[in-house]
Amino acid sequence: MVRYSIVYLYASIAYFIPDLGAFLNFIGGINGVYLVFIIPILMYLKVFKDDISLAMKAWLYFIMGFGTIGGVVAVGSSLRVLLFR
Repeated sequence: MVRYSIVYLYASIAYFIPDLGAFLNFIGGINGVYLVFIIPILMYLKVFKDDISLAMKAWLYFIMGFGTIGGVVAVGSSLRVLLFR
């Protein structure tokens, strides 16, 4: 039942949104950041919290921040295309 609901939701979105590519960029900008930059680093920090040096923690937080900034830029760019085109 959940699968049918998700398929129906996506089909409705595809029908009502004229530029599906920009919408997919929007979704990818949100979800991609979490899947690629945030979740793996947080898991790494949780598993190896006692073995990580301060420099490595700083580097990992930098990577998370860089990915978050990229995600914000991607979401902003796709919103601009969705709203003003």
